[in-house]
Amino acid sequence: MVLKDIEIHTDQTDLKDILGKSSFHLCDLFLRHLNNLKTRETKKIVVVLQKKGVDMFARKQREKAFVLLDTIEYYKDIDHIKYEQGDINEKKEVIWSILCDSLLTTADQLDWDKEQITRAYNKGLDSRLENKWVYADKLATRDKKYFATVSVNFDFYSFKVFLTIKDSDDKMITQKKIIDRDPSWGWYSFPFLKFCKWTSNNEFSFGVNEDDPDKIIIRI
Repeated sequence: MVLKDIEIHTDQTDLKDILGKSSFHLCDLFLRHLNNLKTRETKKIVVVLQKKGVDMFARKQREKAFVLLDTIEYYKDIDHIKYEQGDINEKKEVIWSILCDSLLTTADQLDWDKEQITRAYNKGLDSRLENKWVYADKLATRDKKYFATVSVNFDFYSFKVFLTIKDSDDKMITQKKIIDRDPSWGWYSFPFLKFCKWTSNNEFSFGVNEDDPDKIIIRI
């Protein structure tokens, strides 16, 4: 199998209030930096956060991965005071370290590639935990006159998608923000928007499919 998903959960009400939905983009970022980590027993890991010193829900052990079908649950302590009092970069680093520690301990238990996990951790730090990527690169019109690039910026407070159109001389024609949503709503809806193409030599469309009544249409 290949690890396909990472999630962060918590049963602690005050931790939910602190974390909100802000940590989800780091799960996505770590997963992409892992670059298809191969596993024998799971394709998803759920990291369940608990405050230090609090008894575990259902008396689960700390620092141990529980295999449930093709999913792993891993229970992890969080220094919620450090997270709550930190600035945005410190909050990111707290969650990033928790993800790394959780994956490394799971790797020890289930014989995963620890070097691949460490590389993913360092790549994130090198990029200052910025989650930006190109979704579609230089899609050309039939006449090769214009080229469209769709890029994503996924962070704590927003999920943004940009469309950049250039001509054959690499001159900017237009750049527009076509999606700006709450991180969880934006991310969960985005994978379904797989229709992304030129529908004519001067019209670019983005939506669920070609017949989507709510598809985004950019004309130049």
